[in-house]
Formats: sequence, structure tokens, C-alpha cells
Amino acid sequence: MAEEPAEAEAAPAPAVPPAPTLAQDMMAQSAAFLNVLATLATTVASLEKEVRGQRSDLMHEVSDLRSSLENLAHNIQGVEEEEEEPPRSFAKDDDWGGSPAKPEPAPAAVAALDGEPEPEPEPEPAAGAQPEPEHE
Repeated sequence: MAEEPAEAEAAPAPAVPPAPTLAQDMMAQSAAFLNVLATLATTVASLEKEVRGQRSDLMHEVSDLRSSLENLAHNIQGVEEEEEEPPRSFAKDDDWGGSPAKPEPAPAAVAALDGEPEPEPEPEPAAGAQPEPEHE
């Protein structure tokens, strides 16, 4: 049995790397974290650039829409102003010094002015009544 301890000493021990120290472990984790941060910063910068481009496009569209709305409001205002003008009568040459067209008087008013009594309207026959024969 005396040979056994000598053999154990003579056999080389497997090479095990020394365990990393706490400082080395912290440095490795910090380097990995910095890589993640660099990747995130690159992604954020790319997204920011894309958002700025889209914002610029949207601002142009908003400007175009604003111009269109202003033109539409101007057109509506012009139509409203045209509607406020009274309709023109082209009867009797009113634009060329003639008198404007006058409405025709009602027949009852003409009869009253002439001194004639207003004709009485004929009574309507009742529903289902026989029409009276006309006398000649």
C-alpha cells in the first residue's frame, strides 16, 4: 500500500483553470452589458431617424390639408355671398333703363278697383249628391 500514495503523486492532475476572481467576473458582465447598450443605442438612433422622416412627411400632409381646407372655406364663403344677392329679373329691360317687371294683380283686386262686386264662388255639391240639371 505504500505504492499507492506515490502513484497518486506521480500522476499529473488534470488542468483546471483557476476560478475567475470576482473582479474578472464583473468585468466580463460589464463588457456584455456594454455590448447590449451599444446595440440598443444603434437601434434607437435608427428608429429616431425613421420617426423624424415620418414626422416630416406627416407635417407636409398636414400643411397640404390645411391649404385645402382654407381653399374650401374660401369657396364656401364665395358661394354664400352669391346666394345673398337677390335674383335678377331680366324682364322689361331693367338693366337698360326700363322699369322692373311688376306682378299681375289678382282678379278680385281688379274687380274691386273697377267697382264691380266680386263674383261669388259656386258651392260644391255634397258628396254623393246628384248634379242639378242645367236650365237653358
